[in-house]
This record gives sequence, structure tokens and C-alpha cells, in this order.
Amino acid sequence: MKKLVFLLTFAIVMMGLAVSCGHAEAITTSPINSSATAPETTKPILETTTTTVVTTVVAETAETTPTQTIATTIPITTKSPEITTQPETTVYLPETTAAPITYTAKSWMGALPDDMLLTNVAMPGTHDSGATINYKLFGFEVSGTAKCQELTIAEQLAIGVRFFDIRLRRVNGELHIYHGDVDQKLNFDEVLSACYAFLAENPSETLMMCIKEETDASGTNAAFDTMVAAKINANSSYWHTSPVVPLLGTVRGKIVLMRRYATSGNFGINAASGWSDNTTFSLNAGNCILSVQDYYNDESADAKWSAISAMFNKMKYQKSTYYLNYTSGYKSSGSIPNINTIKDSVNPKLIDYLKTSPDFVGIVVTDFMTAEIAELIYKVNFR
Repeated sequence: MKKLVFLLTFAIVMMGLAVSCGHAEAITTSPINSSATAPETTKPILETTTTTVVTTVVAETAETTPTQTIATTIPITTKSPEITTQPETTVYLPETTAAPITYTAKSWMGALPDDMLLTNVAMPGTHDSGATINYKLFGFEVSGTAKCQELTIAEQLAIGVRFFDIRLRRVNGELHIYHGDVDQKLNFDEVLSACYAFLAENPSETLMMCIKEETDASGTNAAFDTMVAAKINANSSYWHTSPVVPLLGTVRGKIVLMRRYATSGNFGINAASGWSDNTTFSLNAGNCILSVQDYYNDESADAKWSAISAMFNKMKYQKSTYYLNYTSGYKSSGSIPNINTIKDSVNPKLIDYLKTSPDFVGIVVTDFMTAEIAELIYKVNFR
């Protein structure tokens, strides 16, 4: 009996162990045999960190799933220089493809529109344009006494000068260039020949010529205005003698006459009466207005520059107004005038001012014009 009870008890214990072992095997083997449960445990992680996980997956699976990585990364990685600069290129395309304005010192007016009033053109000009010789005492040149330019008329034209201050004297039936009593060894015909040759070669350009009788006639009875008119009429196709302010397109290839001498009729821009001496003034020339700064006599260099600056400051675009800003002058040393004293101080200041990109400067009339000053003046037209 005892033996039977022992056997029954042993059998029950063994069955319990077998059941326990079967449950243990099911728990430990379920992660291996139930592959469907793995995505369920990792899916919430991918959903909550989409950007970070996708970036990581791209790096790790680029070789195995190239199609998927391209599709998922384009919205994130397209913020590149190539993409972001495309709209700017499109926006600025009309400007970058437009033909640039090209011109030279000989042809800069050709780049300006035909419908531009001549009064609105910033123009380099020279004071006493033909004065290249100083007064001589006992055969020796006295510096600063009469010479106002280093360059000839042709050379001035070539660097962009378009306004010329021509001072003439009647000598033995001819017109000669003088500054005061100093003969400049140049006659009016030579000046005109240089101008005509330049305009023939550069028909887009326009010149302005201010003519004045400089000193008393010698050996000539003919009237000054008659002699000048004869020279102009001999080549009338090169001249514009109407006093009305023209459009640039109507005077290309021509010389616009401004006169500081008396004559009858409406011949050129009449500045004969009312041109005040050694001051700033405005003059009604009938069909246009002249606004002129022309301090020159014994002014200090600082006072002269103040007058130039004040003139620049008052300029505005106004129809029928010619602004003439003379930077020339002299300071006497004893009884001898010295042009260089003013030029040496004023010209560097003028260069510095022109480099500040002013909007308008009118006609700037200088002593000892240079290519640098001329270019700085006419470039104002293209700002």
C-alpha cells in the first residue's frame, strides 16, 4: 500500500514538472517564433521621431533602399544654394541681360537720349579754352599769368570736354585767341577746324561755344559780330544759333552758340548784356535762363571753393536753365596775378566732390582740365 501511494505521488509530481517546463518554453521561444510582434513594439518610436529616424535610416540604408531614401529626403534636403538662388536669378534676369551702356570720352553724348534737354546735360567745360601761353617778361615766361590750359582744343575734345570759352581779338582783319593782352598764337580758324573735324568723326556729340571779344581791335575796322557771323555762316551746317534750349537729338553734330558780344537779332544764346563781373548771378537770355558762378578776382582759394559749393547746392533740374559753375580764378601776389594758386587748391577739391556721386553738376568750367576731371563730370549723366 505504501508502495502504491509513493508511486502515485511521484507520478503527480512529474506531471507538474512537465507542465511547468512546457509554459517556460512557450515564454522563452515566443520572441523568436512570433515575428509579427516586433513592428508593433518599434512602430510607436518611428512615429514620434519621424525626422530624426528618417535621417538615420537614410544614412544606414542608402545602399539597400535608394528609391525610398530619395523619395523621403527630397522635401528635407532641397534647401541648397542651387534651389534657393534660382528665384533671385529669375527676378534679376532683365537687369543682368540688358545691354550695358557703352561710351568713350569721344562719344559719351551718344549714350544719352535724344529727348534730353541740353540744359540737363552735365558737361565738362574749359575756361579760356585756347590759353596755353603765359605772359613773358624780357623773354621769360611768368608762371600763372595767362596760361589756363595744358591741352590743345583737339586734346580737350578727345578727353570729353564739350563747353569751350573762346576769347577773340580782331588783329589785322583776322580773329585771334587772346587772354587779356597775351597772344596765344592760335587763330579762330584753327579752333573751328579742330571742332569741325571732331564732329565729323563723332556726329553723336554736341559742343557749346561761348564767344567773347577779349580786348581792343588792332589794325581792323570790321565789326566783331560781323566777323564772327562770317565764320559761322561759312560752315552753317555745323552750327545751332537758335536761342531756344534744344533737345540733344536736334543738335548732335553741331556747335551751340553762346555769345558775350552784342549783335542784332536772335543769334545764339544772348549773354551780351547782364553778364555780371566777378560774382554769381542769373541772366534772362530771352529764351533761356543762365545761372552763373564766376568769382575769379583776388578771391582766396577757400572763398572760391565756397562759391563753387554753393552753386552746386542750388542746382536743380529746371527747363531752360543753363548752370555754369566756373572753378577758375586767380590770387595776386603783389601786382602779378597767379592762376595756379586757385587751381592747385580747387581742382583736388573738385575731384573729391565729383567722387561723391552728385545727382547733377551742370556745366563745370575749369582751368587746367584733365582727363580725370572731365570723366568724373560726364559720368554724372549715367547715374
